[in-house]
Amino acid sequence: MARTQAELVVAIAENLGVLAAGQSVSAEDNVVIVRRLQPKNEELNARAICYIPDLDDIEDAFFLPFAAVMAAELAGAFGIIGGQKQALDAAAVSAERALRDVVRPRGTRQMLAVEQVGARYGYGYGWRGW
Repeated sequence: MARTQAELVVAIAENLGVLAAGQSVSAEDNVVIVRRLQPKNEELNARAICYIPDLDDIEDAFFLPFAAVMAAELAGAFGIIGGQKQALDAAAVSAERALRDVVRPRGTRQMLAVEQVGARYGYGYGWRGW
C-alpha cells in the first residue's frame, strides 16, 4: 500500500518528537517539512541511495527509512541538539543503508555454467593441436 506525503510529514514530526500521539501537525511545521522533502529526495538520488518519483505515492519499503533520514535533516530547523540529534543522525545512517538495500537489485544466486575447453570443437583434453 502506497503512502502519501501527508503521512510522511506526520511520521517525520513523530520522529522529531514534536508531535504527540493523536495530534496533527501545525501549519508552520508542515510548511518547514514539505519545503525540504524534494531537495533531500534529489540529494539521495544524486548520491545513488534512492529516488522516490512521486512523494504522494511512496512505497512502504521506502517510507520509514525516508522518514528517519528526513528527521535527521530537519533536526536543526526544529532546534534539536545534543544527544537527541546524535540519535537522529545514527538512525539516519542506518536508514540510508536500509534504502540502499531496498534499491539494490536482487542477485540470481545461480552458479555460472562453464564449458570445457575442447568439448565444443570435438576434441578432448589430450589433443595438443600440433
